[in-house]
Amino acid sequence: MDVFAPEPECDRVKPPLDSGILRLLLYQLLLVAGTAAVFLVFDTPQAALSVGYGGGIAATNAIMLGRCSRREAHRDEAAAQRSLVAGYACAVQRFLIVALLFAAAMMALKQQGLAILSGFIAGQLALVIFGNQQLRQK
Repeated sequence: MDVFAPEPECDRVKPPLDSGILRLLLYQLLLVAGTAAVFLVFDTPQAALSVGYGGGIAATNAIMLGRCSRREAHRDEAAAQRSLVAGYACAVQRFLIVALLFAAAMMALKQQGLAILSGFIAGQLALVIFGNQQLRQK
Protein backbone atom coordinates (compact mmCIF):
# COMPACT_ATOMS: atom_id res chain seq x y z
CA MET A 1 0.00 0.00 0.00
CA ASP A 2 1.46 3.31 -1.11
CA VAL A 3 1.13 5.93 1.62
CA PHE A 4 1.78 8.80 -0.75
CA ALA A 5 -0.71 7.77 -3.40
CA PRO A 6 -3.46 10.31 -4.01
CA GLU A 7 -6.74 9.50 -2.34
CA PRO A 8 -9.54 8.51 -4.66
CA GLU A 9 -12.23 11.08 -5.27
CA CYS A 10 -14.94 10.59 -2.76
CA ASP A 11 -18.38 12.08 -2.66
CA ARG A 12 -18.16 15.02 -0.36
CA VAL A 13 -21.06 15.84 1.83
CA LYS A 14 -22.83 18.86 0.46
CA PRO A 15 -23.33 21.67 2.92
CA PRO A 16 -26.93 22.10 4.06
CA LEU A 17 -26.97 25.67 2.71
CA ASP A 18 -25.18 26.98 -0.34
CA SER A 19 -23.24 30.23 -0.37
CA GLY A 20 -26.10 32.19 -1.96
CA ILE A 21 -28.48 31.40 0.89
CA LEU A 22 -25.78 32.11 3.46
CA ARG A 23 -25.14 35.50 1.85
CA LEU A 24 -28.87 36.21 1.87
CA LEU A 25 -29.05 35.28 5.57
CA LEU A 26 -26.16 37.65 6.26
CA TYR A 27 -27.97 40.51 4.47
CA GLN A 28 -31.12 39.67 6.41
CA LEU A 29 -29.20 39.68 9.67
CA LEU A 30 -27.70 43.08 8.92
CA LEU A 31 -31.03 44.67 7.97
CA VAL A 32 -32.87 43.14 10.91
CA ALA A 33 -30.09 44.17 13.32
CA GLY A 34 -30.31 47.74 12.04
CA THR A 35 -34.08 47.73 12.47
CA ALA A 36 -33.72 46.26 15.97
CA ALA A 37 -31.22 48.99 16.86
CA VAL A 38 -33.74 51.64 15.79
CA PHE A 39 -36.43 50.00 17.93
CA LEU A 40 -33.98 49.74 20.83
CA VAL A 41 -33.26 53.47 20.68
CA PHE A 42 -36.84 54.67 20.20
CA ASP A 43 -38.77 51.92 22.00
CA THR A 44 -38.13 49.17 24.54
CA PRO A 45 -35.65 46.27 24.56
CA GLN A 46 -38.63 43.90 24.23
CA ALA A 47 -39.56 45.63 20.96
CA ALA A 48 -36.01 45.14 19.68
CA LEU A 49 -36.21 41.43 20.52
CA SER A 50 -39.57 41.26 18.75
CA VAL A 51 -37.91 42.71 15.66
CA GLY A 52 -35.41 39.87 15.90
CA TYR A 53 -38.25 37.36 16.08
CA GLY A 54 -39.80 38.84 12.94
CA GLY A 55 -36.41 38.61 11.26
CA GLY A 56 -36.22 34.99 12.34
CA ILE A 57 -39.52 34.34 10.58
CA ALA A 58 -38.09 35.90 7.41
CA ALA A 59 -34.91 33.81 7.75
CA THR A 60 -36.99 30.65 8.15
CA ASN A 61 -38.84 31.57 4.97
CA ALA A 62 -35.54 32.11 3.13
CA ILE A 63 -34.09 28.80 4.34
CA MET A 64 -37.20 26.94 3.20
CA LEU A 65 -37.07 28.73 -0.17
CA GLY A 66 -33.42 27.73 -0.57
CA ARG A 67 -34.20 24.14 0.34
CA CYS A 68 -37.00 23.98 -2.21
CA SER A 69 -34.98 25.61 -4.97
CA ARG A 70 -32.05 23.30 -4.29
CA ARG A 71 -34.36 20.30 -4.50
CA GLU A 72 -35.81 21.60 -7.77
CA ALA A 73 -32.36 22.11 -9.25
CA HIS A 74 -31.69 18.37 -8.99
CA ARG A 75 -34.98 17.26 -10.55
CA ASP A 76 -35.25 15.74 -13.97
CA GLU A 77 -36.46 18.25 -16.57
CA ALA A 78 -38.78 15.66 -18.12
CA ALA A 79 -40.98 15.65 -15.03
CA ALA A 80 -42.52 19.08 -15.54
CA GLN A 81 -45.82 18.16 -13.91
CA ARG A 82 -44.09 16.90 -10.76
CA SER A 83 -41.91 20.00 -10.71
CA LEU A 84 -44.96 22.24 -10.87
CA VAL A 85 -46.69 20.34 -8.07
CA ALA A 86 -43.52 20.47 -5.96
CA GLY A 87 -43.30 24.23 -6.51
CA TYR A 88 -46.87 24.77 -5.35
CA ALA A 89 -46.36 22.44 -2.39
CA CYS A 90 -43.28 24.41 -1.37
CA ALA A 91 -45.17 27.70 -1.59
CA VAL A 92 -48.01 26.31 0.54
CA GLN A 93 -45.55 24.93 3.11
CA ARG A 94 -43.75 28.27 3.37
CA PHE A 95 -47.03 30.15 3.71
CA LEU A 96 -48.30 27.86 6.45
CA ILE A 97 -45.05 27.92 8.42
CA VAL A 98 -44.82 31.72 8.22
CA ALA A 99 -48.49 32.08 9.21
CA LEU A 100 -48.05 29.74 12.19
CA LEU A 101 -44.90 31.55 13.33
CA PHE A 102 -46.72 34.90 13.07
CA ALA A 103 -49.67 33.52 15.04
CA ALA A 104 -47.35 32.23 17.76
CA ALA A 105 -45.54 35.56 17.89
CA MET A 106 -48.74 37.57 18.11
CA MET A 107 -50.06 35.37 20.90
CA ALA A 108 -46.81 35.46 22.89
CA LEU A 109 -45.88 39.11 22.27
CA LYS A 110 -49.29 40.76 22.26
CA GLN A 111 -48.18 44.39 22.32
CA GLN A 112 -45.31 44.06 19.84
CA GLY A 113 -47.10 43.49 16.53
CA LEU A 114 -45.47 46.44 14.78
CA ALA A 115 -42.00 45.33 15.87
CA ILE A 116 -42.56 41.75 14.70
CA LEU A 117 -43.88 42.93 11.34
CA SER A 118 -41.01 45.42 10.97
CA GLY A 119 -38.44 42.68 11.52
CA PHE A 120 -40.17 40.44 8.98
CA ILE A 121 -40.34 43.24 6.43
CA ALA A 122 -36.65 44.04 6.94
CA GLY A 123 -35.78 40.38 6.35
CA GLN A 124 -37.97 40.14 3.29
CA LEU A 125 -36.48 43.38 1.95
CA ALA A 126 -33.09 41.65 1.96
CA LEU A 127 -34.65 38.83 -0.06
CA VAL A 128 -36.00 41.30 -2.63
CA ILE A 129 -32.73 43.26 -2.90
CA PHE A 130 -30.56 40.15 -3.04
CA GLY A 131 -32.91 38.49 -5.53
CA ASN A 132 -32.72 41.49 -7.85
CA GLN A 133 -28.93 41.46 -7.64
CA GLN A 134 -28.87 37.77 -8.55
CA LEU A 135 -31.16 38.36 -11.54
CA ARG A 136 -29.00 41.23 -12.80
CA GLN A 137 -25.89 39.04 -12.60
CA LYS A 138 -27.50 36.30 -14.72
